[in-house]
Parts: sequence; structure tokens; C-alpha cells
Amino acid sequence: DARNLDVVNFTRLDFPEEAYDVGLGPNYEYTSTELVLSYDSLITPLESILIDMDDPDNINARRVLKQKNVPGYDKSLYGCERTTVTARDGGTEIPVSL
Repeated sequence: DARNLDVVNFTRLDFPEEAYDVGLGPNYEYTSTELVLSYDSLITPLESILIDMDDPDNINARRVLKQKNVPGYDKSLYGCERTTVTARDGGTEIPVSL
């Protein structure tokens, strides 16, 4: 099976929180139509998420494969916000996660 592995388009993936960290997870099959990402935020413990690259914008189709267990943690008690503050120079906006 000689699949064409050229990049044909780019898709920006959206996530439910304003401030987060995302990166490539272990993807051992380079011809797969699924992609594993590592995701975490100020309020979400580290997760491995499986994304179907045939429909990457469908957040409901994403599947959490693994999530770090944090005993006693209740995500609903916290918030995550991304804002900016103006630097002393009066013009530079600095991103801040709260």
C-alpha cells in the first residue's frame, strides 16, 4: 500500500479551555488516520487524546485514552482564563494565564 504522505492541508485544532499545552503523543503508525496528542491545562491533568484526522474539528469524536489521576481533585471547582496585560512600554501586550 503506497499511500501519499504529502501534507495536503493544515487544520488548527480547538480545545475547550482558553489556556492549555498540547503536543504530539506517541504515534507509531505514520500512515494512520488517527493522531494521539498530549493535552493539559491549568485545570486539566495530563491526558492522551485520540483524534480522527478525517474529522479533526469534531471535538465530540475525540477520545481520551489516558488521564492522569489526581486524588481528591474536582475540576469544576477551578477556572482557566487567558488574558493580556500591557507592558511598561505601553504598547506590548503580554499573555497571562489565570
